[in-house]
Amino acid sequence: MAGSLSQKIFNNDFQAGVNLVVPRMLLPFGWGNAGRYGLPKTTFSTSLQIFNQDQTYSNRYLINTLNYSWWQNPNLQHSYTPSS
Repeated sequence: MAGSLSQKIFNNDFQAGVNLVVPRMLLPFGWGNAGRYGLPKTTFSTSLQIFNQDQTYSNRYLINTLNYSWWQNPNLQHSYTPSS
């Protein structure tokens, strides 16, 4: 097939993300037993996805997430995501 490579690409998809992990529970109230069985953590995540389909469809997503993770005992870990 004749033509340049850019003429043969019909879909473009770009994704990028970043996480910030804080080694404690960042809460507006007190938290008991912090670190008794493991280090609790708060994770802030942001990701961006850009998708383009040649002259037919285009979409952009920006996703922000907050997550808390802690250990209840040596064998039980909890993960809670109040917003995403």
